[in-house]
Amino acid sequence: MSFISSRVKSIIVANGMDITLSQRTTTYNKTTGENTSTYVSNSAKGFVRKYKAEELAGGLILQHDREVKIAVDSLSVVPKEQDLVTVDSKQYQIISVETRNAKGANCMYVIQVRGNAN
Repeated sequence: MSFISSRVKSIIVANGMDITLSQRTTTYNKTTGENTSTYVSNSAKGFVRKYKAEELAGGLILQHDREVKIAVDSLSVVPKEQDLVTVDSKQYQIISVETRNAKGANCMYVIQVRGNAN
């Protein structure tokens, strides 16, 4: 762990909110001929924000989307599209994941998630 990634993690852990990343794994059942999906949960701290109105123009970001920032060193897995993020008991689907780095060290995932108005 680099100094920068360690610092990013300590800031997010100290000031962030509880987040659960649920990764989907699919297994094929030869007997039934069906795929079965299960989720493995990972807890972390992160920053969550609503997108600004000017960021909604263009259609790639919708009104109820959120941006979630999680320190790379807080997770033992890499988030990916179709995984789920739970914040304040609201579940969101990951739309995109960008890994930010500083001085060559991966330090933060910036994740666009989509949920509904409820």
